[in-house]
Amino acid sequence: VNISDYQIVYFLGATSYDIEDNADTIRFKESLELIEDNLKKLLESFAKKIKEYKDLLCMAYTHLQPAEPTTLGYRFATYAQDILMDLKLLDFVKINLKGKGMKGAVGTSASFVALTDENKAMEMEKQIMDSLGIEAVGIATQIAPRKIEYFISSFLTSVAQTLNKFAFDVRIMQAPGFSEWQEPFSEKQVGSSAMPFKKNPWKSEQICSLARVIINLGNISKENASNMLLERTLDDSANRRVYLPEIFLATDEMLTSTINIVEGLIINKKNIEKNLTT
Repeated sequence: VNISDYQIVYFLGATSYDIEDNADTIRFKESLELIEDNLKKLLESFAKKIKEYKDLLCMAYTHLQPAEPTTLGYRFATYAQDILMDLKLLDFVKINLKGKGMKGAVGTSASFVALTDENKAMEMEKQIMDSLGIEAVGIATQIAPRKIEYFISSFLTSVAQTLNKFAFDVRIMQAPGFSEWQEPFSEKQVGSSAMPFKKNPWKSEQICSLARVIINLGNISKENASNMLLERTLDDSANRRVYLPEIFLATDEMLTSTINIVEGLIINKKNIEKNLTT
């Protein structure tokens, strides 16, 4: 059976979200692939730092107070472990990333069955979804389950938490009194408009700022899934146009910035030794 044999049936029986939700699922799939690529690149950057500094002793800090020695490589390994956890969460998201399929109004497929029969309606859905390169959920309403978008945003907020933790640590380690790390600082870069002698960790601060945006945007997906009444309401419609592009874009920006920081991170071995021995 050729898909074209079903074209009239498709146009007569489809609802708008047979198109929109499947298209969004393709966008989600492609966007998550970009995020995954950068996460793996960041993991590789940390792996190099772990290997380079695996034997470099430094003071560990609990409650921001000197504790017992650790190694710098071991500290970097904690960030890498968080990334591995994020990648495992992404595997779960990808398994559950499915579109609405071709199920018509309120998701029962009744319109397609009435125009053909049950077997042909199922075959049409399978062929269309195969051609799109995505799977269909077994049960839909007027739309695909908004819980899927909650899974996506949970992954993205987890990534944001991982990057925020590292960036916040950079800010601490760059502060006077520690002065063990410094984020990359170009030759012509000015640390402050009024105080050019300063070297502010502005990229790390930017990462922490964006993390708060992503984490709060993630709450919208939870509320959308919770407030989707019966077979469909528009409680999600307007906010999805805002938060979904923004949460992906902000995560991508955070990852790009974090990769640059890790690759160019300046390690002050002299101050590490000083803080370890005094």
